[in-house]
Amino acid sequence: MSGPRARIRTIKPEMWLSPDFRSLTAIGQLAFIALISNADDQGRMRINPEQLATIYLNQETEAVAAGFVAMESRGMIQRYTVAGIDYVWICHFNDHQKVDRPSPSQYPEPPIRRSVGERSSKARRSVGERSTRIGSDQDRIRTGSEGKGEDQEGSPEGNPDGSLSSTRTLVPLSENQPTYEENKLIFYHAEVTGKTGTVLIEPADLKLLRDARKVYPDEDLKAAILGLDHSAFQRGENDNGKPYQGWRYLLSSKAKGWKHIDSNQIETLREFGRKPRQAIGRKGQEAQAATEHLERVADQLRAEGR
Repeated sequence: MSGPRARIRTIKPEMWLSPDFRSLTAIGQLAFIALISNADDQGRMRINPEQLATIYLNQETEAVAAGFVAMESRGMIQRYTVAGIDYVWICHFNDHQKVDRPSPSQYPEPPIRRSVGERSSKARRSVGERSTRIGSDQDRIRTGSEGKGEDQEGSPEGNPDGSLSSTRTLVPLSENQPTYEENKLIFYHAEVTGKTGTVLIEPADLKLLRDARKVYPDEDLKAAILGLDHSAFQRGENDNGKPYQGWRYLLSSKAKGWKHIDSNQIETLREFGRKPRQAIGRKGQEAQAATEHLERVADQLRAEGR
């Protein structure tokens, strides 16, 4: 978790007017404030949703994890893992806090950073002077929009055409970082398959998901995800007795080398998702038939007085 050194943090009034902050749930807002108040002077913290939920907030992990996803999709935080340890970096930390004589971080840098995150105090401006929109620059990069943003009018860091000035160097999002729309599907998959705690997706699976979204609308993919639960086979009623509910089994197949989307797989599961949930699969049906046969034999024996 955060380092032992005591630190004082400021919650600025402008933050409560930020569209990104206001879009979070109450628990998400509380989680963001907890991150600000416990991060080190570089805006970094050793933490994951489960730890934040249990140690600081006394809330359900799932609700805090959803807040992390929402914050990350809006460019408010960046999560990363080094040597199996989870960290969080608050992307605009120096816009929230003015730290005199900041201490170096004891935690590793995030793999993808923007220079605004830890720029000098001379270049810092308060969130109120810069914008009431937390993460607006990262939103603009993610969507590819170069139109004039709400914080650009009269801003010395915005060009007349609304594009960003070279005085602020921004690094694009990692290609392995899901977008907001992708995160909605990722969390829906976790909900359907019963996953709890931190929800992650492997880069190879994220590529499959992106390829599938080029072919199928999100509603079809949501139906296919639901099919992982509606299909008794996928739930584990198969010869191996194992559930097959990962992204690979949803989007690809061995015939495709697990590297390319399989339309037959997706469309089959989509149809399962549009039908009522299967109560039992083939093995379950066989077991039920055997049980019914034994019950009929027992009834017959009792009728004959045996």
